[in-house]
Amino acid sequence: MMFNLPALCTSSGLIVFCFVLSREKKLKARVQELVSALERLTKSSEIRHQQSAEFVNDLKRANSNLVAAYEKAKKKHQNKLKKLESQMMAMVERHETQVRMLKQRIALLEEENSRPHTNETSL
Repeated sequence: MMFNLPALCTSSGLIVFCFVLSREKKLKARVQELVSALERLTKSSEIRHQQSAEFVNDLKRANSNLVAAYEKAKKKHQNKLKKLESQMMAMVERHETQVRMLKQRIALLEEENSRPHTNETSL
C-alpha cells in the first residue's frame, strides 16, 4: 500500500508517522551503506590475507633456497678445508723426510771430514 506523504503530513499524528517513515528510510539507506562497506572491507581483507599467504609462501621458498645454498657452500668449504689439510700433511711429511735426509747427509759429510784420508802422506 502506497502513502501520499505530503497529504498524510497535515495532522500532528501523521507528522510523527511521516518522521518515522523518513527516519526508517534513512536508517535503511545507512544500513545498506554499512553492508556495502562491510562487503568491500571483507573482500579487501580476503585479498590482503591471500597476498599475505602468498608472501609468506614466497618467503618460505626463499628461506629454503637460502638454507640449501648455505648447506652446499658449507659442504664445499669443508671439502676444500679437508683437501688443504691433506696437502698440508703431505707437505709436512715431505719436509720431515727432507730434513731427515739432510741430517743424514750432514752426518755422513762430518764423518768423512773427521776421518783422516788414507791417500795423504804423513810427515
